[in-house]
Amino acid sequence: MDEKWTEDVFRLAFGDVDPENLAPSDFVVAARKLMKTNPDHTKWTFGGFQRQADGRFRDEDLANALQSASVLPKCVFDVRC
Repeated sequence: MDEKWTEDVFRLAFGDVDPENLAPSDFVVAARKLMKTNPDHTKWTFGGFQRQADGRFRDEDLANALQSASVLPKCVFDVRC
C-alpha cells in the first residue's frame, strides 16, 4: 500500500516525470500546487482513508496501514516473524 500511495502522490504532483529527474525545486512547486487544490489541511485524505465526522481518521484504518507496512520489512531480515 505505501509504495502505491507514494507513486500515486508523485503522479498527482509531477505527472509522468521520472523521479530520478526531479530537482529539489520541483518539490517546492509541487507542494504549492497541492496546497492550492485544498488549503484546509483538516480536509486532507491519504491512502484512500476518509475522515470521520469529527475530522479524524479511524484508528483501525491507521493501525492496519502501519501494521501492513511494517510486517514485511522485518520478515526480510528474519526478525521474529
